[in-house]
Amino acid sequence: RYQSAGEIGSELTQIEQGITTTQRVELKRKSLTSKEITVSFSPKKVFIPALALLALLVVTFVLWQVFFHKDTRIPWEERHSVAVISFENLTGDKSYDHLRKIIPNLLITSLEQSGHFQVTTWERMRDILKQMGKPDVEFIDQDLGFELSLKEGIDAIVLGSFGKAGNVFVTDVKILDAESKKLLRSASSKGQGEGSILNTQIDQLSKEISHGIGISKEKIEAAQTKITDVTTTSTKAYNYYLLGRQAQEKFYHEEARRFFEKAIELDPQFVSAYLAIVLVYQSLGDTNAWNKALDSAIALTDKASRKEKLIIEVHYYLFKERNRDRAIQSFVQLLKEFPKEKLDHYYLGAVYYQANKLDEAIEEFNIALELDPDFPDALNMIAYVFIEKGNFEKAIEYFKRYASVLPDSANPLDSIAELYFQMGRLEDAAAKYQEALAIKPDFSSRLPLAYIFALKEDYASTMERIDQFISMSTSPGEKADGYIWKGFYRYWLGNSDRSLGDIGKAITLADSVGNKTTKARANWLLGWIYYDRGELELSRKHLKSWYDIYVQNRPASKPNYSISYNFLLGLIDLKAGQVNDAKSRLGEIKSSLTKIISSKESAEFKHVLLTAEIFLAIPKSMMRALPS
Repeated sequence: RYQSAGEIGSELTQIEQGITTTQRVELKRKSLTSKEITVSFSPKKVFIPALALLALLVVTFVLWQVFFHKDTRIPWEERHSVAVISFENLTGDKSYDHLRKIIPNLLITSLEQSGHFQVTTWERMRDILKQMGKPDVEFIDQDLGFELSLKEGIDAIVLGSFGKAGNVFVTDVKILDAESKKLLRSASSKGQGEGSILNTQIDQLSKEISHGIGISKEKIEAAQTKITDVTTTSTKAYNYYLLGRQAQEKFYHEEARRFFEKAIELDPQFVSAYLAIVLVYQSLGDTNAWNKALDSAIALTDKASRKEKLIIEVHYYLFKERNRDRAIQSFVQLLKEFPKEKLDHYYLGAVYYQANKLDEAIEEFNIALELDPDFPDALNMIAYVFIEKGNFEKAIEYFKRYASVLPDSANPLDSIAELYFQMGRLEDAAAKYQEALAIKPDFSSRLPLAYIFALKEDYASTMERIDQFISMSTSPGEKADGYIWKGFYRYWLGNSDRSLGDIGKAITLADSVGNKTTKARANWLLGWIYYDRGELELSRKHLKSWYDIYVQNRPASKPNYSISYNFLLGLIDLKAGQVNDAKSRLGEIKSSLTKIISSKESAEFKHVLLTAEIFLAIPKSMMRALPS
């Protein structure tokens, strides 16, 4: 994606070439569970040789420079606000229409990177247009630009066009005061071939736009970053990246993956594409590819824009250091510098939700909904927060809003069905799951629907839904989930031999994509099966595998996992006749009870239940020796 920053020097002499300008007008800035088999459906959706040690030190130095370097740019509230709207294709050739989005997006990145402006992103502009009742607008002309600016409180708008004479590409821009509609400055840049737009023109035009809005030449020169140093050297790669983002917004994960992979193939240093594809691989359950993409993004941190550096920092602390508190701090810094990024408010809310900080989660989801009242992801997740708080009425209110925003989507119906399930309204839940499947037959609703049939002891329908889910799943991670559930139902029906076979298939599939969490759940179920079969050492072995993976992946929840693990080991000890060992587990559980931050009732229940199981297993004369 990015070239060396040293290229800036060789380009400085070209900055003023090919630029014509008009007189600048000064712009004023505006103010501004004995056998614990529980069911939960998740909210949707060495030795180091010397050379390797040297490389590690270099990476550590880079991460230190990036993650701990304070931003000294102008505070957000003191910056001029600017929107870069659509550019007109004057080449007469529709094959260049992709530049209508490439040029303004590149200018947005360049202006944003300078630290001088509040830059309205295209995602934000689409949200505003949606609120204006114009959700299907593809081209933002001057008049609509002024209307949009008035609603958002934007100081200046940038519009322009591009043309072509032979192999010479010419890009023209106009900077207009959004309130008075007066021309502040106009500029033009040209170069040989489409590649010149990235190589020189965006940098030149970004400087002129900055100057036209009132930034001094000295400040512009000090803050300028060559656009190819923080994006890509290939317009084709950038176009594939934009196409991938469009597919990603529609949850077309396979399509998005193909576009992003094409972008990376064209430019292996394209950080934006790596960051975007990380989320796609997560959605597809491909842990190996996800880790590889994230590692690539981290390694290329010095090639990232300021915003992307902060996003990489969040990913680093969440998924590499597994330090949720530090990741939250990074999120807060990101949103301090870029407060109108609804997706980042949403993701911070999701992190708060996972940390059981429900009020903080609600606050972030509400901010995201202030920015976009019809933001479906936030409507969905805030409903789950209210479910966690026991406020089912509020949850159904948000789920209904969610469904109204996406009337042709399966997920809102699936979410409502899950709420009905948790309320014990099984018939209503089953009906909603069926509605979701009517919209999207391969949706994951078959898994909870199968469970409802099992509760009704209609096991033929249960297994039918599970087999359908497995056959329709395209990713190994999804198929693994199906086989875990199939193994569970065979175990439930007393066929542990066939159950072991199904779970073995799940582990093989999970291993194929490095999905440790799915493998851990399979090991947890194996622990129970071997416990029932009296094969206690195998039970211990698989439960230990489950525990180790979960603690490694979610260290903040170690007290909760420790309680569950010691509860299970205590039951195994009792079955083995090792009462004293089981008693020692109570002490471990009691110690962890003071450290947990969520699921306290479940944890306390395990302590009481294991105590009761021990009472049943020992003579009355020994009961006094039990810990209180």
